[in-house]
Amino acid sequence: MNEPLVCWVGLLVLGFYAYLTGRLESQRKLAKCLEACSGTRCGITFQWYKWYPFQWYNMATAFLLWFFVRSMQDIIIFDYIKFHFLDWDIFKAGCDGMDDATWTKATTLHEIGIPSFLRVISLLSPIFATVAFGINMYHSHKFIKACPQASIEKYPQWVSSPENILPLLVIAMPTVFSVMALRATIRQWAIMTCSAFAGMHRSDPTMPWKEIKNLELATYQQDLAVAAAFQFITCGLFGFACRLALKGITNRATEDKKKDSGKLLHAAILGIHAFVVIGLVKSIVSMGLAAMSTNPDMMATVGHVQLIMTTKVDPMFLFATILCVLNMFILGSMDEVQNVMGNVNVKFNATRALLLIGQGQMMALQSVTNGSEKYGMIMNCLHKVPGLSNLSWDFNMEEARLLHSSLLCLECMLVAYVNTRVWRPRALNNELTEELLTNETRPAPKPTSFAGPTKRGEEPISNTV
Repeated sequence: MNEPLVCWVGLLVLGFYAYLTGRLESQRKLAKCLEACSGTRCGITFQWYKWYPFQWYNMATAFLLWFFVRSMQDIIIFDYIKFHFLDWDIFKAGCDGMDDATWTKATTLHEIGIPSFLRVISLLSPIFATVAFGINMYHSHKFIKACPQASIEKYPQWVSSPENILPLLVIAMPTVFSVMALRATIRQWAIMTCSAFAGMHRSDPTMPWKEIKNLELATYQQDLAVAAAFQFITCGLFGFACRLALKGITNRATEDKKKDSGKLLHAAILGIHAFVVIGLVKSIVSMGLAAMSTNPDMMATVGHVQLIMTTKVDPMFLFATILCVLNMFILGSMDEVQNVMGNVNVKFNATRALLLIGQGQMMALQSVTNGSEKYGMIMNCLHKVPGLSNLSWDFNMEEARLLHSSLLCLECMLVAYVNTRVWRPRALNNELTEELLTNETRPAPKPTSFAGPTKRGEEPISNTV
């Protein structure tokens, strides 16, 4: 299965569907149709409408659940059971048929075989991904369940609000990332356990090992590019939500200052929007290069371009990521934004951390591989430390890729847990619910951070962090 293409197309279709059905007018039409079919004849209730299968968030959940179950099925059947938890004595049989020269080169470069420490970490990564997925699904369920308990006529305004879509995407981001990191781990396993070679050798015995490895590596890169693209989209919606929150400043400005206030508003969000556009373009280019690398005639050209991206573009983009994080922090510290969205900086700390990890972790791991230009510099510095004069290690790019995708599963689990603490899915209190749902244009910025459902007779507890 070409999972990057399936996931990319699926997310694009779901995003377009969410844009169409998430608008207030579309939700009202849906509510009107369901209301006309309510009562004993059809049994349509408000709770059923909220969990209506064709709500965009329910369709996205079903898609990600199918994708995750499909991935875990492959891991359990092949890597856990067939290969006895990646036992070398079991999976090395897949290399039968490889010529001696290729076998010697692949084993010397450690392209085949998994070190013990990396075997343990990578085998634990599906468990981390499962925990992250479970936390995110439970968190999303609680968030939607705790929406304002309004009538079927008023719910459309809540579900079409950008302030409510943003938390759902923030909650979903580690879900998408963990699933795609899991798929990337499967692809790297396929290289290092010879399972990719065994499968291709049966269908085409003439295909060389280098081409087989490039096919799997291309899919690995595409998997992570899809995850990064979803990250950029979430950052873009954050900028859009901040822009709506800052409109209060423009509305309060005098007539002669409104024009300048509008320009200032756009300038405040420009850094985030530029980062999102550049990031999406980079993801698309990375996916295109990965697809082109499967063509033997294009390998040399693609390799040259990828070297430029790795050595020149990636460091610059990491710097752009840091600037975007600073821009998000400055926006989140503004009173106008906090009045509408709560303590944004606390709520987005885990998201910003995953953003930096996604862009910088592979660069850090690549710099300590034996083939890296920085390896000699690092060794020279470490050898000057007392007691480390003889320090050395064997760590190549295949192992770095596997460690990167495995660690992403762990990091997504931590981000998912942190999100449950800072994005507490609690129902809004009656006063805020009435203001949120009855006004077509919400003038004013009361905190829309989520206040928790309370027991009868208790005061609602604010969730502003």
